[in-house]
Amino acid sequence: MIRLGSPAEMRGNTWIYLPEKPGFLVPRELLEVRFERGVFVSYELKPIVFGRTPAS
Repeated sequence: MIRLGSPAEMRGNTWIYLPEKPGFLVPRELLEVRFERGVFVSYELKPIVFGRTPAS
């Protein structure tokens, strides 16, 4: 089990975790974690390219 700390963004039932070091030239990934009624449902790794995160 890993402790993730506080999410960078919360969009409803989705929490977004960003890497500590931004990747401007080299793509990085963010972690998107989804909950329903307070229970973990799924997670997804999405690319961060040129400092922009994908819109959900």
